[in-house]
Amino acid sequence: MDDPVIKKELKRITLGSGILYIMPYTGEIPADDATVENNGNVAGWIKGGAELTYERTIKKIFDDLRKVTRVFTLEELVNFKTGIMTWGLGILSTLISSSTYTDDTTLKKRTLSIGKGGVVAEKEFLLRFVHTFEDGEKLRVQIIGSPTNNFSLKFDPENPTVPDAEFSALSKGGGGELVTITETYK
Repeated sequence: MDDPVIKKELKRITLGSGILYIMPYTGEIPADDATVENNGNVAGWIKGGAELTYERTIKKIFDDLRKVTRVFTLEELVNFKTGIMTWGLGILSTLISSSTYTDDTTLKKRTLSIGKGGVVAEKEFLLRFVHTFEDGEKLRVQIIGSPTNNFSLKFDPENPTVPDAEFSALSKGGGGELVTITETYK
């Protein structure tokens, strides 16, 4: 392995959290990072780190004598979860598909209404988590997903109220991809 990029990658220790950006998914992923990675899309400051999980269900088939074997992936699941320490009602609305959020600037009053009754279509969001390494290079984890968890708001006099955000990735695009992870390097 004489490639200097690979040598540097093998010495890197990923430590620390990052910034989560959330924006409505409109059917297209913006081509430039700045459209996603701006202050208007910051979900809030993260508490407790972030976690991306990948799970798959495989099926093994083989003949009676075990001479011919094949392995197939039947299902793939990608989830992203984190705690959001600095949040507002607009951010909470992204965690609940059966919610309605309004901001009346005349009355200076924001309202989050939860529950719509009946079957509710899940909202779709573009999520991008950006971790910045010590040298300024970035690791980006991106999914198109829907909120999938329940949450609670615990008001504790000694600890911050940190709602958990969990999103399940949706397969968007012709390739069936669920998550895109990119890394910048020099």
